[in-house]
Amino acid sequence: MSAGHVNVGSRKETREGLEMTFALNYLSKFVVTNRLLPSLRRASDARVVYVLAGGNGGALEPDDLQLSKSFSFVKAAGASGALVDVLTKRLADEHKASGSGPSFYHVFPGVVNTSNVYSMGLPRPVAFVASLAMGLLGRPVVQAADDVFRLASAAEFAASAPEKDEHGLFFHAGLAQPKLDAAYSAKLADDELTGRVWAASLETVTAVGAPLA
Repeated sequence: MSAGHVNVGSRKETREGLEMTFALNYLSKFVVTNRLLPSLRRASDARVVYVLAGGNGGALEPDDLQLSKSFSFVKAAGASGALVDVLTKRLADEHKASGSGPSFYHVFPGVVNTSNVYSMGLPRPVAFVASLAMGLLGRPVVQAADDVFRLASAAEFAASAPEKDEHGLFFHAGLAQPKLDAAYSAKLADDELTGRVWAASLETVTAVGAPLA
């Protein structure tokens, strides 16, 4: 699942009243994954690979997931990355405890040479210059896609693979393992904090009429 959005302008909402970055980067993944879980649990080697910012998340604000009180595009991007990290870890822990079910991974592909700069709300001349820089500095799309394909299909990342736990849940470009700082790791391991995030996500889904079942 790779839908992602960065809006460098002011806070924008979808027609459902959801903050745009939150809705596309995180809540869409939350809804689709949870709706597919019954089928994923029946599969022999199901894997869910999120493509956004694995291990690169920012602050978590469970009482204001959509940053209605204090918004900036930097905070929104960081928050959505952290929320997908929470989603990945919570689902992975749940299925590890049960001893069966799908595997969950979250990868940060690095800077990829795409045309996304034209949908970020930048002035057209700035977007043009940014696209030239992406062409020089960005990874080819096929390289980023190879990382995702490997996570989704290689035997070493299967649920039954002996080395699966050694790989962890989060990856950077080339499937390098990011080193999470202690404070961020503690947040992801905080059951009370992540439980509040999960509850707030469920409330949001219910409020916009998008039940998970």
